[in-house]
Amino acid sequence: MSQLIRNYTAAGAISARRIVKVSGAGNVAQTTGVSDGLFGICSQPGGAALGERCDTTLTGIEDVEAGAAFAAGARLTSDAQGRAINAAPAAGVNNDIIGIALVDATAAGDIIPVLIGRQTLQG
Repeated sequence: MSQLIRNYTAAGAISARRIVKVSGAGNVAQTTGVSDGLFGICSQPGGAALGERCDTTLTGIEDVEAGAAFAAGARLTSDAQGRAINAAPAAGVNNDIIGIALVDATAAGDIIPVLIGRQTLQG
C-alpha cells in the first residue's frame, strides 16, 4: 500500500508521530481531542516547531504514538496531546477517527502502525 504524504506549515509545535488537524490554509496543528477534525499523522522526523514544515501522512500506513493501551483493530481517535487512543464515544457523542490500529498498544508511549482512514463514530 502506498502512502500520501503532503507538506504543511506547523501552526504550533507538533511532536513526531502525533495526530494533526487543519489549522488554516496550508497549516496543520497537533490535535487536542476527539472532535478536532483529525486530518493526518505528523511523519516529520523530530516533529516540527511553529512555522516549520511538517510532513503529514494522509493515507496509507503510518506510525503513531499511543496515549493508552488498546487492542489491534481498535478505531483510534486523539487524546489532548495528539496521541492515539481507543474511540469510545458516549451515547449521542461523535468521535473523529484517524484510523485502525494494526497491532496492540500495551501502554501510553508505544509506537504502533495505524491504517489511516478518517471517519466519524457516534456513540
